[in-house]
Amino acid sequence: MGVPGSFGNIIALKKRRKIDPNQLVYCRFPMSPLPLSWALPIETTATETYDHSEYIYKEVKDVTKFNFPSLGKDFEGVYVDPPWHSGFKPASLKKLKIENVVTSGLLFIWVEKEYIPDILEIYKDKFVYVENITWVTLTVGNRAYVEKSTYLGKAKKIVLVLRRTSKQSKAFQLKHQRNPDTVFDTCRWKDGRKGEYENCSLF
Repeated sequence: MGVPGSFGNIIALKKRRKIDPNQLVYCRFPMSPLPLSWALPIETTATETYDHSEYIYKEVKDVTKFNFPSLGKDFEGVYVDPPWHSGFKPASLKKLKIENVVTSGLLFIWVEKEYIPDILEIYKDKFVYVENITWVTLTVGNRAYVEKSTYLGKAKKIVLVLRRTSKQSKAFQLKHQRNPDTVFDTCRWKDGRKGEYENCSLF
């Protein structure tokens, strides 16, 4: 309803209703097939083609000994997923010399939470911290999948986003993104047995 204000303006007031959170809510759906009016339009698949002739695929036994600059020195992004569960240590990242292939770009690196200080220390002279992406693993009932850790259990994985610090990096522009910094994903039972999970990896 509306009432006159002290200065002749109209103020709209809305009466609040008490709603029982346990009350059943009925939803009516039309019979199958659903009418097109219920659907949202989806843009057609892009017909743009890409030239894959410049793509390079390499498999090496020891990445710490591979000569990455031989692939180029002007990459705008490098994605690193170290095998932390296989005994990989942060000190081994120094051997990769990622700064030699990223002159003005970003480094995306998966990090276990206990190694975050070590990673930032390793790259403090070559990269600057920009952002981090958190991936939360969920199990049945949307409960966090918790792994053992020194202090608190680990229920998330972290991707550190670092930016190269160099003269060329000034020309590299970062744009505002509306994507969230947290991703929730689910695991599935391993061999149908409770207590063991698989596919708990985003990539």
